[in-house]
Amino acid sequence: MSGDIHAARSSSLLLRGQHAEARQAMNQAIAQYQTSLEMSRSDPNYHLAMATAYLQLILIDRYQGQSPAVNHEKCIAHSKNVLKIIPGSLDARSIRIQAGIVIMRYLTDLGQRDSEVENSMRADLNYIVEHDRGYPMISHAQSLSYMMMTESRIRRMEPLGDLPALAERSAAEAAELHENPARSYQTLGDLNALLSYRAFMMGDNPIDYLKKSINYYKLGIKSSADNISLYEGIMRVYRPFLSISDKCGDDIESSFNDAVIAANGAIEFDSHFETIHRALGVFYLDMAELTWFLDKDPNDLIWKSKDQTEESIRLNPDSAGGFLARASLYRLQALVMMKQGQDPSALLTQARTAFERSQKLNPNDFELALVQAKLLLAQAQHELAQHRSPETLLNEIPLALNPIRPLKSRAPDIALIASRSALLRSQFHQGLKRTALQEESLRHVQQALDVHPKWPQALKLQAEIRLTLTNR
Repeated sequence: MSGDIHAARSSSLLLRGQHAEARQAMNQAIAQYQTSLEMSRSDPNYHLAMATAYLQLILIDRYQGQSPAVNHEKCIAHSKNVLKIIPGSLDARSIRIQAGIVIMRYLTDLGQRDSEVENSMRADLNYIVEHDRGYPMISHAQSLSYMMMTESRIRRMEPLGDLPALAERSAAEAAELHENPARSYQTLGDLNALLSYRAFMMGDNPIDYLKKSINYYKLGIKSSADNISLYEGIMRVYRPFLSISDKCGDDIESSFNDAVIAANGAIEFDSHFETIHRALGVFYLDMAELTWFLDKDPNDLIWKSKDQTEESIRLNPDSAGGFLARASLYRLQALVMMKQGQDPSALLTQARTAFERSQKLNPNDFELALVQAKLLLAQAQHELAQHRSPETLLNEIPLALNPIRPLKSRAPDIALIASRSALLRSQFHQGLKRTALQEESLRHVQQALDVHPKWPQALKLQAEIRLTLTNR
């Protein structure tokens, strides 16, 4: 009973976003449960209580940006102990499914996959459906599990089979049964987000999937404004939506404002959630970069981005995404300083340090390639401003981009970077060599425009190159 009191207190603290306090209370609950187990190791209720407690710790691990691996192992071990005593326990299987969903999310973010976890989840799902189709939240658990398996396969470029259809059907069924509609909308949002990612990776336009995903998340937030996972989902989708909308030449200011409102709503609910601060920082950063390339003042957006990025790193000092955002932020600040005639050396060094920290924390992140290439461009620009050759740095750019060359979706970004690289190189040469490099730059930017004819950045760069060639 004492353990249950601490566990209930932990759940209450978790709902209020007090993660450290929730962890402390749950550890107190576990200590009480452990005392009960030492007196009666054959009582399945104690093992079930322990499994439930470790499931809560797994969630807290994720909220605090920590690895849930150790607590996942303990949760699974106690679930197995329950099944040894009561082989038909649906509750033990339900806990294993929920723990599996969290560990799959963690592994997927690292670019990894555990087929043993997937197989166990499918077996547990099938068992519960076969023995009690009306088991609470089973349709939702099915849809979420299938969705996570879909994501794992998409990220690893593996065949999807019937997983997307199974996930969508289960989510729709859960919504019809009123099994927590907010969670059903979340799963539908997640699923369409995944399908948009797959379309993007294959070089197709994912905008329709992204719009559907955003709408589902909004419905979920309307149904349950205190579900932080819905905010986390919509944050992940808004960034590619804004990026692709910009490349299509659409006005993104309204959508950007919607994204900021959603992020601030999440922070108002739970200011301790690191990924929301990071997402908001990246929104401001992306908009600052667009503003900068269109020759407008980005400083207000830069400082807003810095506030959110630093808060995310404070909340999670091992946030790979946080350090990657910091690297991009310092790079952009360095570009602004160069334009103002100031020395950006210190900022470029800090940007490199932040990039290397992110690379060490998560070497499988595809975003590393673009961030590194843009940083090399900024460093090369600084070398040129100091009347030194940028060749060594520019020669590193193709190597930095190699990991994403097989991705058709990244071809326009690669082409734009190649165009800027050739144009920068041309400034260190004279005569026919300079003209040849400028023409090479023009060919690269045209490759980007062949895919996105209305991309403002590419159109502006094209106009600048043509003007340079006309005035030579």
